[in-house]
Amino acid sequence: MPRGQGERGEVPFEYARVDLAAFGRLLHDLRVRAALSQNRLARLSQIDPAYVNRLERGVGAINHPSRLVVLRMWATLAEEGAADGTDRERLLVLAGLCPEVILGVGSWDAYLGRLMDVLSGREIR
Repeated sequence: MPRGQGERGEVPFEYARVDLAAFGRLLHDLRVRAALSQNRLARLSQIDPAYVNRLERGVGAINHPSRLVVLRMWATLAEEGAADGTDRERLLVLAGLCPEVILGVGSWDAYLGRLMDVLSGREIR
């Protein structure tokens, strides 16, 4: 696996800005606001509860969480009324992933669309 590349071939948006400790604090705050336990968040998000625990503590996660994992947890928290679009973007950036708002830019320009595919890890060869 190339250096700086996630387990599923995802290339972080700005790898130097990955801050798993800050990601974990934000995730914890949102989960508490939603009045969910780690196990409940994990079950609703279809994620291993031990992984949610490691993410919140900012330890044991060698690679940043995948876009799918971040978006699943965010969707669960949003359904509980504890997270909004700004929180989604913050979680993605802290995990070292390209924010959704940036990915949307590519929808009106083919060159930017290709660049966003590469940055988001949707198309890595």
